[in-house]
Amino acid sequence: MDKPDANSQNKDDPDFLKLRAVMIPFLRSYLTYQDYQKALKIVEEQARLVWEKHCIAELMRLKLDIKAIENTFLKSSKIMASLMDKRASTKPYLQIAQLYGDGKDKTIPFAKWRSKDKVVVVVSLTSALVVLFMGAANVYANIMGSGNPAFIERPFLGWLIALLLPSGAIAMKFVTDIFGSDKAKARYVKTLNILAVVAMLTWTVLFAQTFDGQSAGIDLDEMLQANPASSALTWIQLVTELLVGFVLCQTASDTHAKYAQNSYIRNPERTENEAVLEEHSNSHETLRDDLNSRTGRKAEMDAGCQIFVNEMVALFLNMRGRFDDSAPQ
Repeated sequence: MDKPDANSQNKDDPDFLKLRAVMIPFLRSYLTYQDYQKALKIVEEQARLVWEKHCIAELMRLKLDIKAIENTFLKSSKIMASLMDKRASTKPYLQIAQLYGDGKDKTIPFAKWRSKDKVVVVVSLTSALVVLFMGAANVYANIMGSGNPAFIERPFLGWLIALLLPSGAIAMKFVTDIFGSDKAKARYVKTLNILAVVAMLTWTVLFAQTFDGQSAGIDLDEMLQANPASSALTWIQLVTELLVGFVLCQTASDTHAKYAQNSYIRNPERTENEAVLEEHSNSHETLRDDLNSRTGRKAEMDAGCQIFVNEMVALFLNMRGRFDDSAPQ
């Protein structure tokens, strides 16, 4: 009569088996109770009380935690909504004149630029002119050194070809206009910047190998012979001058764009708002996960209580049926 029910879905749960053992004597005491419906209600109430007594500490802790987290989560949600409204009301981009000038749609004169930007533009443009002139002179020197009669008789032809290098550096800067997105433009400029650094480092290695500083004089016969190292040095030097010239021109152009008419830049306030929103969003999601976890655990315990009550009622009905069948008629 008090044999465990093999169909119990909680038969392997140690807590269930312990609570079931607690309920068995109580169920036995009500087998002879005359009012059948009242006995069922008493068994149901007792099973619920036994379950709650067993889980009361965790259940109360969950209720208090859920209430506290709900209050915090509500406040966090209000802050989240406020930050989202603030981000939505902030322009993603600003005209440069609005950021550095008086807010009017006009070009800001050089005299009103920030001191740092003035220095950057002057230094970068001066350096670009020097590097590009050096590149053109390098090309011209190699052309004239080839001994070709056409160039010796007409030196201006050599200069025309030499001007191709600085023209190429400037043209590379304007290639950015063909890209359809700012991301593609940034990737192009970044790639050329990296190549400029690599070319510069390579040039230093080849230069050190070619001019070791230990020669007492110049061997013209050796210089006139084909020298792979010298050819590589000449090539990498031209590439370096081309790329460095581009980088300097691009730097001057980007600095000037800050003060040009109808130029736009990422709104610093929008960027800051998005950073704050992302940081708060992470903590907000942590609160949400914590609240969901504890609410889910409480729902699981409530469901477990109802399962235990139902199974105790079913067990009582089974025991009562067996008792009635075995009772003398």
